[in-house]
Amino acid sequence: MLKKFSKNKFLNNRFNQYKYNITSKASYYCITDFSDGLISKKIPQLHFTNYAKSENEDGFNIVLDYYIRYLNGDYSFIDDFTFDEDGIDGGYRAERLLKIIKELRNIKYKQSDYPFILKMNHKINDTLRFFWSHHNNNLRLIFIDLYHLGIYGNRYIDKKSKPISIERLYKSKSNNDIPLEKIKII
Repeated sequence: MLKKFSKNKFLNNRFNQYKYNITSKASYYCITDFSDGLISKKIPQLHFTNYAKSENEDGFNIVLDYYIRYLNGDYSFIDDFTFDEDGIDGGYRAERLLKIIKELRNIKYKQSDYPFILKMNHKINDTLRFFWSHHNNNLRLIFIDLYHLGIYGNRYIDKKSKPISIERLYKSKSNNDIPLEKIKII
């Protein structure tokens, strides 16, 4: 069950990594910046892209809707996500994420920043991920992962866990050419 941030935001688990007590209630958060996270880039060496195939693509339209709602001060779209309660826990997955952020944003995050990076998983579109920087209850969008290429993981098909082949998925998306930045001018 998701909960609000407690006074002790980060609890150490037995592996001495950070865990979150968080809520998915939109009324709890203030989004200080969304538009800075609307960036697309192809990073072949990391097998990452977040360009859309077309403006009619489901993920692109969801992000467009959320951006319009953000501009109108409506953060209720947060209710459409679940937060990854384990947070960014280190290891090769987190190192990969930090490399992607560095390439996308030209911002160098460090291991000490892990507790301040939140990953949100869309409840309906199972490939859509939002990565946020947070401080208290303020959220700032770092980037959007349209295809679950940011962090290695599994997908559930017919209730069975299947590993995601990032290389194969990247290859199928590498020719996409609609940037998320286009949403700012629509």
